[in-house]
Amino acid sequence: MFPDAPVPKSGSPSPASLSFVSNLLQWFNSLKLQHKIGWSMGLVASVTIVGMTTGWGIAEVHLNRAKAEIAESEAEHHMLNELQAKLLKMHLHQKGSILTLNNISQWKSVYDIFLADRNQFDASWATYIATHGIVEGDTSSDQQEQQLIESLKASYETLSTDLDTLTVKLNQVDLVQLSDSQRQALQAELTRFNNEALRQDAYQVLSLVQQLSDIEEIKLKEAKIALNQADVLRTIMLATSAIASIAIAFLLLSLLSRKISASVEKAAAIAEEVIETANFDLQVPVTSTDEIGQLSLSLNRLIIQVNQLLQQAQAKTESLEQALSEIQATQSVLLQSEKMSALGQMVAGIAHEINNPVTFIHGNLEHLNDYVQNLCHALEIYQQHCTELPPSTVQALKDIDVDYLIQDIGNIVKSMRMGTHRICDIVLALRNFSRLDEAEIKCVNIHDGIDSTLIILAHRLKANNHHPEIQIIKHYDNLPQVECYAGQLNQVFMNILSNAIDALEEGNKNRTYQEIVSHPNQINIYTEVVDHNQVKIRIQDNGPGIPEPIIGKLFDPFFTTKDVGKGTGLGLSISYKIVTEKHRGTLHCYSKPAQGTEFVVQLPIYQSQNQISRSIAAALKYKTARV
Repeated sequence: MFPDAPVPKSGSPSPASLSFVSNLLQWFNSLKLQHKIGWSMGLVASVTIVGMTTGWGIAEVHLNRAKAEIAESEAEHHMLNELQAKLLKMHLHQKGSILTLNNISQWKSVYDIFLADRNQFDASWATYIATHGIVEGDTSSDQQEQQLIESLKASYETLSTDLDTLTVKLNQVDLVQLSDSQRQALQAELTRFNNEALRQDAYQVLSLVQQLSDIEEIKLKEAKIALNQADVLRTIMLATSAIASIAIAFLLLSLLSRKISASVEKAAAIAEEVIETANFDLQVPVTSTDEIGQLSLSLNRLIIQVNQLLQQAQAKTESLEQALSEIQATQSVLLQSEKMSALGQMVAGIAHEINNPVTFIHGNLEHLNDYVQNLCHALEIYQQHCTELPPSTVQALKDIDVDYLIQDIGNIVKSMRMGTHRICDIVLALRNFSRLDEAEIKCVNIHDGIDSTLIILAHRLKANNHHPEIQIIKHYDNLPQVECYAGQLNQVFMNILSNAIDALEEGNKNRTYQEIVSHPNQINIYTEVVDHNQVKIRIQDNGPGIPEPIIGKLFDPFFTTKDVGKGTGLGLSISYKIVTEKHRGTLHCYSKPAQGTEFVVQLPIYQSQNQISRSIAAALKYKTARV
């Protein structure tokens, strides 16, 4: 009945905690409404008790900590004051032991008191170092106290050394045996030593002790403030626990009542919307197994049953639409295939009809060339032996320009021979492209099919006023004869190469003639043998490329990016079917914008099963030989 708590972003909960929460929510949702209310009140009471107990415990911890800090600060402050007092007392009697050197009886008692004071001072110092000589922490006051204690230790060592020097001097002399002048000299020496060393050492130690005492006073004040804050914190914790308990109780009751009313309103609203809009996809959310959940489940079952009937009807409609679409696509493909078949027959017929007269012309050109050469030779002989001609004949020969005619006749015959050779190549390319004079499936040279296609497309590759010649760069490997449907495979090459030329022409629209010359249009054709039983043909252009969303649609029927009237969207679709279905191969397209496009055709070398078995055996034999 309660909304799921959001998962914190800082970390992911463990599977055990998720399972526990899931089981707890499942158990709570299975309760009746009255049991949910009772458990909610129990939760509120538990939160109140736990909250107040926890708040009291936390506050007591802070109070005890503050009291301990106060006691520690007071003890250290007392010890520093005692150390300061004993130092002053020792320094006073130490100075008195120098001033009373002239009165031996009085000096003895003062010196003994000085020694006793020093022992007491050393004992207090040892106690202070043992109990408070090590300060832990990294706060600024702790670091300052650590530095002061280190300085105090050094000053104490210096003071102890000077005091030892004083006692050694006093113990080494017998004052009774000294004369008045000797005692006065000793007193002057010790007074100077006291003023120059002992007094400065004592003042240095007193100054450091006073600084430590000041720090302890500050700590004592801070500890008392912390004690007051802890007392206030305890009051705040108790008040906060009480307020939080009340807020949680109000929140739980509010959520519970809102959930109940929202579930009922949601079920009623969805039922009303289903009735009005006939939208049977709507479902009433079921979040519990109580009375409201049972009502929601019953309503959902009714909606689901009606929705299933609608889905069945929709599925039948979609099936009919898909069948109609497939029929239309098949019809278009068959129509296109029929057009290509008729075109191939027409091309083969035209090539046959052209081939006969061209062969006749080409064969007679050799005889014509011989006859013309003989006539020219006869004319040269005639000119050599006819030295005198009438003026009118000489003028007529000059007007005819016989020498130029003799020279140009050879060029004309040569041009006619080149033209007939060109026509023969085109006729042969047309016959190779159509392949109507061969069996339906046959072993052919893939390179011949590609070259025939390029000859047919030569008029689109030549230079014109808009762009220079499109460069065809062939990277042919030594391929074996490939068993295939030659005519259909040539149709694949025709579609791919035509699309490459279209892409280059489209990219040239945004470039000047000089820019195209500096970066010429190129189509690279690669062929290679793969795994000893397949051939791969890659046709790559350096055009503008194809955007990523369009690549996945290239082989769909009727999909085209060309303008209306320039493409039917069937060329690549038919090519894909020819490669994949007819030849059991693969056809892929790889492209990136501004980096060109590459079509990769991969075909098995043999289509029949016996040939495939031989190919596999040859490949295994090759690998075994290498091992």
